[in-house]
Amino acid sequence: VVRSSAAASRSVFVRAEAGSGTTMIAEGLHRCSRRAEKPFLRIDCSLHSVETLEHQLFGDGTEDGFPGYLNMADGGSVLLDNVETVALPFQKRLAQLLEQRATSILNGTVDSPNIRFIAATHSDLNRLAMEGRFRDDLLQHLSDITLQSPPFRVRHNDIPLLVEHFIGEISLNEGRPPRSI
Repeated sequence: VVRSSAAASRSVFVRAEAGSGTTMIAEGLHRCSRRAEKPFLRIDCSLHSVETLEHQLFGDGTEDGFPGYLNMADGGSVLLDNVETVALPFQKRLAQLLEQRATSILNGTVDSPNIRFIAATHSDLNRLAMEGRFRDDLLQHLSDITLQSPPFRVRHNDIPLLVEHFIGEISLNEGRPPRSI
């Protein structure tokens, strides 16, 4: 499912329980896509105020300042992790950005950044939207493709693969030969 979703340029919405690997799924989407050689940038929305999120995405607008993830990730992917935590006023700005991007893709223009947005959450955004705590238009733009990842308690076969993956990463970072379990 990740490989087939990676081929499209549309936004992807990843939903899973906490600790079920939403960031790894997003990284896999990026690595399997035609954007793999371009940047993959992650913003944990739960860690930032509206002002900080705006600065991270759009930069500070000065020539020598921080360019913002929209410029830095051109051609690549941006993961909006824990997207359910974004304040309602900024959700409107995100919805407008994604609407502009969708219109740009349909018209074949370059009016907006060439970025694939991936949103990840552990919450039920449909329920939050019905309660008025998440914008319907933003949810619609984020969920062009929706991936539901089951928890590890029903994916027992994935655990050994993940253990080997993390052992390999740690070994590489520490300059040691990989160990086996």
